[in-house]
Amino acid sequence: MDGKKVGTDINLYKLFVEQSTNLLNRSGRCGIVVPSGIYIDLGAKQLREMLFTSCKVAAIVCLSNERFLFQDVHHSVRFCLLSYQKGGTTGSFKAVFRINPREAVDAKELGAFLDAETNRLTIDLELARRLSPSSLSIREYKNDLEITISKKLFKQPLLHASHDGWNISFSAELHMTNDSGLFETKANKSDCPSLKEK
Repeated sequence: MDGKKVGTDINLYKLFVEQSTNLLNRSGRCGIVVPSGIYIDLGAKQLREMLFTSCKVAAIVCLSNERFLFQDVHHSVRFCLLSYQKGGTTGSFKAVFRINPREAVDAKELGAFLDAETNRLTIDLELARRLSPSSLSIREYKNDLEITISKKLFKQPLLHASHDGWNISFSAELHMTNDSGLFETKANKSDCPSLKEK
């Protein structure tokens, strides 16, 4: 995808989400717990595209397992509560990202946390497409201010779109592995005169 290698692994969560969508009746609803990769991994881009164009995504809630919502899962694992309705398209959806260990939600607080409207952000799919045109990855926002800043920043032309006036090109610096032929590997006496030579 745009010169980058995209993961070709078939994670089971992708198959479960796809099959769940296939099994839903028109206007049927699905709520499923999946890894956080569903909204950010390059390898899940087609799955996101399918969800956003043939379903109405209601919410994406990402939580860390720092306070062991799932007892037998490692505390560093992040997971996503995804809910959507089959049919139609997604214009915007609600999102919550609590991935920082200091913001982790306790199992006893989870119900109240999910019910609180103040925790939810509204993300426009148009903004998500503009921020990640090739991968459709969803950014992890903490509050409405961050969304407002993103909207203001992306009113300007994107850096990679040189036809919009930035007129820049990207390149890499010298790299010891990729450019190994340009580096001398043996010391040359004439290059490094010793202090004794006058």
